[in-house]
Amino acid sequence: MKKIILIVGPSGSGKDSLIKYVSDKIDINVVKRYITRKPDNNEFNYFVDMHGFEVLTRSGFFVSTWEAYGNFYGIPIHFLKNGKNIISVSRTAIQDFEKRFNDVITVLVTADKETVLKRLNLRKREDQNQIEQRLMRHTINYQAKNTVVFKNEDSFDVAKEKFLKLIEGL
Repeated sequence: MKKIILIVGPSGSGKDSLIKYVSDKIDINVVKRYITRKPDNNEFNYFVDMHGFEVLTRSGFFVSTWEAYGNFYGIPIHFLKNGKNIISVSRTAIQDFEKRFNDVITVLVTADKETVLKRLNLRKREDQNQIEQRLMRHTINYQAKNTVVFKNEDSFDVAKEKFLKLIEGL
């Protein structure tokens, strides 16, 4: 049986760093995304150009797709395995998974705006205008049947261990 753990939250909340840490500590399938931008060092993604993304989407390759900040993201259905699957997705993609799978838990990773701003500036992926756009989406509404909130405002050394315990307990 597939257990789906969706990791959602605003850009800069630390989702990818937490997932990377957990993936090195426990037996869990980290589901890679296809994205129309090249990934940075903390992400688990495959780059695909826009034409390739459109072809894959039309062929039914993805269980869910979404657009964010001019980039397109997709989760391949065949990447999901029996057992625990952990996936970083948009809050807008939650219902795609809840419609197809019975065992879905959404973990909302949050951090205050000051912490998020600091992290976004440190990763140097976006310019100031793009960072402002990301901060405006900090608290968008979403719907999920089963949500756990994880506040990621501690030091990474503290947060990673708390997150590991959370994921092990799910």
